[in-house]
Amino acid sequence: MKREELEKLGLSEEQVEQIVGMYGASVETLKNQLKATQDDLKVANTTIETNKAEFEKLKNSSNDNQELSKQLEELQAKYNSRDEEAKKEIAKLRTDSEIELALTKSGARNSKAVRAMLDMEKLKLTDKGLEGLDEQITALKESDGYMFQIEDKPKPITPNGNPDAENKELSAEDKALFEGFDSI
Repeated sequence: MKREELEKLGLSEEQVEQIVGMYGASVETLKNQLKATQDDLKVANTTIETNKAEFEKLKNSSNDNQELSKQLEELQAKYNSRDEEAKKEIAKLRTDSEIELALTKSGARNSKAVRAMLDMEKLKLTDKGLEGLDEQITALKESDGYMFQIEDKPKPITPNGNPDAENKELSAEDKALFEGFDSI
């Protein structure tokens, strides 16, 4: 409503002022409420935009986490395969050294040739050594003895021409002979 419309209705100046004052107060209240609501709407829109940005960031982070999890799984698989390979290599080296040691102890003349005759599938590596190796070497010594050195016990050496001096006396000739050397 406008002031002129109220005056046309026959209201006094005082009444018009009161009505305009009341109308102005209610309009001011509505303006304040509208401004507060607009401010709340701005805050809500800002919050929504912030939440959208954080959501996108989390969504990307989730993808990164999935990538990291995938990379971690791949690295774990590589570690496990390398660990298995290392264990197999250690077992192979240990088996080879056990075989070489046993062949050396048994007196094999050519360890490569004797090794070729061993049945590797029957050998089992344990903490105590190779099971089945001694039996195979013993069998090879019996069947192919020429591949191993013969274990002869050393014969005692007896000196020729140097008799045991403790129990024998020198003959008179030997005594005379040795007495002649003392005078020189």
